Amino acid sequence: MVAQAEPEVVQKIRELAATQRCRPTRRAKQDFIVYDVTRYEVLEAICKWIDADKPVRKDFTKHDPRHHGKPIYIFKPIFHGKVFWVETAMNAIGRLGNCY
Repeated sequence: MVAQAEPEVVQKIRELAATQRCRPTRRAKQDFIVYDVTRYEVLEAICKWIDADKPVRKDFTKHDPRHHGKPIYIFKPIFHGKVFWVETAMNAIGRLGNCY
């Protein structure tokens, strides 16, 4: 079951995205090339999504045994005329880990 993310977590994600303190996964980097988007456009879309008070969903990883059960936060911003599925995760020190 997907739930709403906690407000304090959403604000931390907003802060980290605004200051560009995150790193994209290998797959995200490939998606950037395919869809002709930049890391900065994705981070800006995350900030705009949060600023517009749109829902940030919380779910848990299921497929990667190394990260199974860890929280992820889901956004669905629109840019370049397409809806993107954006997932973020934070590492133990409170920085955005796998972003996008």
